[in-house]
Parts: sequence; structure tokens; C-alpha cells
Amino acid sequence: MGGRLWDSFIAIFQKEFVHIQRDRATLVMALMIPIFQLTLFGFIDQTVSNLPTVVVDQDGTRYARELMDKLRATHTFLIKT
Repeated sequence: MGGRLWDSFIAIFQKEFVHIQRDRATLVMALMIPIFQLTLFGFIDQTVSNLPTVVVDQDGTRYARELMDKLRATHTFLIKT
């Protein structure tokens, strides 16, 4: 059964490749959209900071406090207890 599925995939892939070669506009779009996305998202600052976060510390140990201190030190989370 795996062979038939793979053969079907290859046949559809080849058919779509022929259609894209015939239609130049589709070929241009298929190449330009990823380049545009790489350019656009490359310049956007995707750094997350001061994300409001609630921590319920039911442990109350030194290790739990150290973990919260380490999370605060990243400046990614704004921890509210």
C-alpha cells in the first residue's frame, strides 16, 4: 500500500510542476512570496518582553523562589505572585 501512495504523490507532484511551469504568474508568485516574507519578518523585532505572568507558588521552597528570580532576570516575564 505504501508504494501506491508514494506513486500517487509523485504523479500529483509532477502534474502540479508542469502546471506551474506553464503559468508564469504562478511561478513568479511561488518564488516571490517566500522571499518577501523572509525580508519582512527579518526586520520585525520578535522579542517578547514584560509578558504578564501569574505564578502560584504552592511549594514555597528556596528552589521555587530561585526559579521565579531566574524568570524575572530574563525580562521576558513580568511575574505577579
